[in-house]
Amino acid sequence: MNQTTQLIFLAVMVGAFWFLIMRPQQQRQKQQRQMLTELKAGDEIVTIGGIFGTVVEAGDRVRVRTVGGTEFEIAPQAIANVVAPEDAADDDVEDADAAGEVESPELAEGDATDA
Repeated sequence: MNQTTQLIFLAVMVGAFWFLIMRPQQQRQKQQRQMLTELKAGDEIVTIGGIFGTVVEAGDRVRVRTVGGTEFEIAPQAIANVVAPEDAADDDVEDADAAGEVESPELAEGDATDA
């Protein structure tokens, strides 16, 4: 291979690296910055540690209230996601189902035949 071919190959590899690694990372960072600028009191969030809560106050520090009523402050960068209201409702149904609080139709039919 001559030098021109090697330079073209190197340029293609750098371009592929940028499209596969750097560009998606930059897009994720842009989305994270946008989410943090749109954060407001009342938003349901999940932290990078997996703690769910409601934003009480947003600013340089974010005050969060958990289900038990405990309030604490976190850095905005510690927020992983804002939980959409419909996602929260779906999670409640899944949690209730996992805890056995929702009776499945199969069990209801089986109970009726046993009686």
